Amino acid sequence: MSAKIKSRLILIGMFVFFVTPIAAVTIMYQYNWHPKSFSYGSLIKPIIKINVSNHFQLNLKKEILERKLFDERWSFVYLTDHCDKVCENRLYDLRQIHASFEKDIPRIQRVLITSDKNINKIQEIYPDLIIINKPIESVTNLSSQFDTSLYKAMNSDNVYIVDPMSNLMMLYTNKIKPIEIRKDIARLLKSAWAG
Repeated sequence: MSAKIKSRLILIGMFVFFVTPIAAVTIMYQYNWHPKSFSYGSLIKPIIKINVSNHFQLNLKKEILERKLFDERWSFVYLTDHCDKVCENRLYDLRQIHASFEKDIPRIQRVLITSDKNINKIQEIYPDLIIINKPIESVTNLSSQFDTSLYKAMNSDNVYIVDPMSNLMMLYTNKIKPIEIRKDIARLLKSAWAG
């Protein structure tokens, strides 16, 4: 093969190599084709900004939270008036999901919002769980921010996801299995730069 033919083949190869992706994207755009994606949770549209006052009494075994509640971390939030068996099972599932993330554990926190005064047992079982239960007016105001058109958040047994910028972005109904929640969150943490 002569040098002239070889150089032309290289030039044609480079042209194909650089033009093919542009042509593929243009065709995808023209025909409004998107790769399939799947999520077990329900995306909340529009995203709801959660406004947190500093008037909460957080139960963290005498530790002080030195940042805003929903800043800097992804949050699993569970809301209930009182923690019954369903609540205990959900808190257990959330702890197991959280623990399964190993190196990403610091990127996630678990939050229980409740009006229940008797939280000693819960705090003993889950010492790293952030529990908000006082003052009751602030708990009511905060929990109402999680209401959507489909669900009243308190006692819905849903798990809510709040991003590191305090945006309520996703919810998982009680029909979603813990392994499915974990799959979604793993995909989210892999692609998210925040938190």
